[in-house]
Amino acid sequence: MKSEMVMIRFYMKNQQKEFLKQLCKDSGMDMSEMMRSIISYFFMAYTLGQWNMPMQQLRKDFVKFIESKEKRLPDKFINHKKR
Repeated sequence: MKSEMVMIRFYMKNQQKEFLKQLCKDSGMDMSEMMRSIISYFFMAYTLGQWNMPMQQLRKDFVKFIESKEKRLPDKFINHKKR
């Protein structure tokens, strides 16, 4: 399944932008990749209440959390196949 990319735009203070630019430079990521990582980390950490967990462990625990939720949902919410 091919995922379509969309652009999300928002405003921030110039100081925040400069901080992120430096963070990108130091980490070797481009701005889009950095922002996607930050948003993903925030969503998973917020959902699980885990703010000090490394990204890989957080992702693993988040997948387990989602899978456990899916086991409790009726099939009509899990099976997204088009008929």
